Amino acid sequence: MSPFQALYGRPPSMIPHYQLGSSPVNEVDQNLASRDDLLHQLKLNLHQASNRMKQIADSKRRDIEFNEGDLVFLRLHPYHQQTVFKRASQKLAHRFYGPFPIEKRIGKVAYQLQLPAGSRIHPVFHVSLLKKTIGDSNARCPTLPPLTDDGALIIEPAEIIDTRWFKKEGKFFEECLVKWKNLPVEDATWENAAELHDRFPDLNLEDKVPVKVGGIDKPRRTHRVSRPNQKYLD
Repeated sequence: MSPFQALYGRPPSMIPHYQLGSSPVNEVDQNLASRDDLLHQLKLNLHQASNRMKQIADSKRRDIEFNEGDLVFLRLHPYHQQTVFKRASQKLAHRFYGPFPIEKRIGKVAYQLQLPAGSRIHPVFHVSLLKKTIGDSNARCPTLPPLTDDGALIIEPAEIIDTRWFKKEGKFFEECLVKWKNLPVEDATWENAAELHDRFPDLNLEDKVPVKVGGIDKPRRTHRVSRPNQKYLD
């Protein structure tokens, strides 16, 4: 069915091909002949545009297949399908939700998903709306550290990993790399030693500082090293 027939309910009237020389009037004959040439060129342009649109659409298609039991993410339409996930902000909502397991395959390009209970949408989706889950789906996040009533972390130092000295405004300060309890090593932070001792008076920093192998003696200077005057550095 053509778009014309879908809109008006009847097929469009056919324009017969004009035979050159059918009209005794020369101007009418040339006008009808040019009309046929124009119609032929329009059909050619429409065919080329249709092929171009098909090539662009095919370049974005993905030849992806899933198996039963695979976990996939589902892309939901913005401002719709609220029964699957409640969105606090439609503008800043996620593009994909899940993961959801695949129950079975429907045809060649559709899959039925196991959606949460209470979802009032059809569970069959096109493959273009799905994205495969990467990584271990059975991984679980570690237990969160305890929180105060205000939502602040209750953390205590577990050990001192390293120490360092830094200079600020002409004075030297000591910092400690603190490994906190119930937190991974990647979350260790550098803290001021004096402030750390004030916050945790029972913490013995000297016993927890790792001892480095070697002496503290430095090689003797064979020549005098000139240093700039401090008053010109301020």
